Amino acid sequence: MLKRLLQNHHVILASQSPRRKKILIENGGLEFEKDFVMIPSLFDEKSLDKKSFPTPKDFVIENSRLKAFNVFNDFKNLKENLIVIGSDSVVVYEEHILEKPVDEMDAINMLQMLSGNTHRVLSGVSIYIKTGNQVEQLVTFAAETKVLFDTLTLDHIKEYIERESHLIRQVPMEFRI
Repeated sequence: MLKRLLQNHHVILASQSPRRKKILIENGGLEFEKDFVMIPSLFDEKSLDKKSFPTPKDFVIENSRLKAFNVFNDFKNLKENLIVIGSDSVVVYEEHILEKPVDEMDAINMLQMLSGNTHRVLSGVSIYIKTGNQVEQLVTFAAETKVLFDTLTLDHIKEYIERESHLIRQVPMEFRI
């Protein structure tokens, strides 16, 4: 159904995330490079002060909006119909957004903090839509997943980090559930 709704639009995923690409393919029934392309947003996420937002949800929606707008703004003058999808995900523990781990020790500390506890993963999505010369529309929403971590020993944490060390350098702290 999504594929049919989007068939008259150029669809851009404002991301380089393999997981977000997979979501559009598996859940949206879209084919990469036929139904959508990926153009990473150049928006500097660090320019947003997380503490200036009333809630983590407000932050994640605004970050996804600015990512989508950054790409949308480059293409909005085209005559073709256009949809740009931006997204952001954050891990929240005790109402604090956890930053990306900077190194192995930071990752160990985060996982020890989360061990045996519940945290949330918030994902914000923003979609800019332009049909012909019509004024663009913006649709935003957020989804929340509660994650209960099993109690992890220090050895388990170290094994996980050793096995998944590429995650520390490449992507936000995401856990394979």
